[in-house]
Amino acid sequence: GQATQKKRRRGHKVTRKLPKNKALKVKNAITNSIIKKEWDNSVSVKDNFKTLGIVNDANDIAPSAAAKTPKKPTAFEGFATVSTTKSTSFDERNPRRKIMTEFDQQFILRCINKHGSTNYNKMAKDIKVNDRQLSAHQLEKMCIKYVESLEESKREETENA
Repeated sequence: GQATQKKRRRGHKVTRKLPKNKALKVKNAITNSIIKKEWDNSVSVKDNFKTLGIVNDANDIAPSAAAKTPKKPTAFEGFATVSTTKSTSFDERNPRRKIMTEFDQQFILRCINKHGSTNYNKMAKDIKVNDRQLSAHQLEKMCIKYVESLEESKREETENA
């Protein structure tokens, strides 16, 4: 009738939450007959495990003496020698710096060939060459990285020669 129409017009529904099914605790759900015979319900699980000789936490197991002593590398002995002298070029290199990919190098080289190595705004606006649509700042960082990689490769060539 009229009362239900008014309720519908109000705009909100009343929904009841259904009671959650509580997990049923099964008393003495141990299926192994030996453990079931030795189990003491008046004691904690940890203490029951101790009496049965079962470890509750695998981290509690003390490591054996054999695991502590490192094994001598006999199988791979003589295959490679590690030099103790430190090379300066490797130590100066930043381990977090990413090496520029060949694809990036070709891309930035096309941009530099058309617009020079300092006109980043024109590079950013040129859609034909800058098909990745990088910003002027991104192109600037990429150019600097490319120039540094060129200088580094020249340095390595002079050191090796």
